[in-house]
Amino acid sequence: MHTPVPQRSCGDCAMCCHLGEIPDFKPFNQWCIYCTSHQNCGIYPSRPQPCRDFNCHYLLSDIGEEWYPATCGFIVSTYSNPPRLIIAVDPDKPDSWRQLPYIEQIHHWAHQGAVTVRIADYVYGVTPNTIEDLGPDSDDTVIMILEQETLRGVRYVAKRRQRGAPLNPV
Repeated sequence: MHTPVPQRSCGDCAMCCHLGEIPDFKPFNQWCIYCTSHQNCGIYPSRPQPCRDFNCHYLLSDIGEEWYPATCGFIVSTYSNPPRLIIAVDPDKPDSWRQLPYIEQIHHWAHQGAVTVRIADYVYGVTPNTIEDLGPDSDDTVIMILEQETLRGVRYVAKRRQRGAPLNPV
């Protein structure tokens, strides 16, 4: 578990209470029943352990204030094994992540690991130079960002493959 940057707090943001998934508690894109104000958790002192363990990228890093989830309309979640980012976008602001300065930083992050954007049940894979439309989410598939050597250098491609299927070159 990572520790939040000292000067950062959730404040009046409850995007994770809406967009996040807590297994056996609430699905993606459904408001938590305890977040009745849509601005903060009604059971914060006794919230479930997965909620206690979660900190969005805004809380963990020194990215600009424009990345505050209640402002930008999405949550960036970081994972380390394997290194990847998942961006959960508010369906009421579906194109917010494609705006400047966000999209430039998202492409930059894609150089360091996989970046997946989820809007409701729809998924995009972001590579350093493209956005791949991967269609509806599926429990039986995984998204991979693959490197392909070309005469012009490395090309990144986002692909969906069946869970458990052997890896095939691009």
